[in-house]
Amino acid sequence: MACPEHSSVPDFDSSPWVISANKTNTEEKGTTFINPFDGCFVQASLPILEGKQCLKCFGDWLLMFDEGTRECFLANITSQSKISLPALLHPQDSLGSCALSNPTPPDCTVMFVCSLGERFVLYCRPGDKEWTKYVVDFQNDHETFVGTIFGSRGKMYLNTSWNGECIVINATSSGAFVEEMRMALDPDTRPLFHTCASFWVESNGDIFLVRFYLHSYQGLGVTNIDVHRLDTSKYVWRRVENIGGATFFLGANCVAVSSLAAGTQADCIYLLLWGCDGVRLYSVRLDDRTISSSLLPACTNQLSWSDVYWAIPQSFRQRPTKSLDVISRK
Repeated sequence: MACPEHSSVPDFDSSPWVISANKTNTEEKGTTFINPFDGCFVQASLPILEGKQCLKCFGDWLLMFDEGTRECFLANITSQSKISLPALLHPQDSLGSCALSNPTPPDCTVMFVCSLGERFVLYCRPGDKEWTKYVVDFQNDHETFVGTIFGSRGKMYLNTSWNGECIVINATSSGAFVEEMRMALDPDTRPLFHTCASFWVESNGDIFLVRFYLHSYQGLGVTNIDVHRLDTSKYVWRRVENIGGATFFLGANCVAVSSLAAGTQADCIYLLLWGCDGVRLYSVRLDDRTISSSLLPACTNQLSWSDVYWAIPQSFRQRPTKSLDVISRK
């Protein structure tokens, strides 16, 4: 169900939305917003995003980049406000993913991890004049980063190529330093010969790892799931059977909301995953372990999964809304 072309930005307080900010067709204008629960999608004109590349989405904040001018900034899709960052002069092909140390700019550090085979991170805080390059002194000559990063409560968790481990970098201030060199990247309870996809998400101060087991590498279906919470006192994973009544929205970016505050289904996990027929929305209820899926409207198999993000602002997480249990059962 499509709404009028170039309509206004949708009502983010009514439901979680999905945003597709990077166009595969250069003739297309505007930003696509998709409501995966009622099938509605709209094309909205947001001047602050026009002609820019979206590098990552963090709730309702987008990290934007102008390839021509090297301008880099955080853009808020609900308020249309902008937080300037230093020009990103470093070659993009040497950078992997990025993360925020906290989800509430401007009080945050923005950090890129290098791509596979390198040993540095690139970071700044709003107001800095330039990005800082921090080279990590690994304990062996074979260890490097692999390009993935997760931020939570002032700390950055970065995957390494050594024995499935990651390191923890403290980024609470203008300086960054390694806090923990050895932490299990993934719980060791994974069955052999099972293809899986893992996602990290912060919920109410806790860090969770959600692991989906798939029919195939291309995500032709989710067969099972397990959930783990990080014990930060010992940096080890503990398996859990629920997520504390929260609702998780996972994919190229991950957002958690309180079901009591937002009116969502408690202990339910939604996942955006690419398949042969396009991007699919999987719904997993932890109370009875049921799994269902539907095709995301306006997303074809030509659209990159990494360009589709959950757009869930702070206002939705804090204001009661119509229950998604009702919407998803239609």
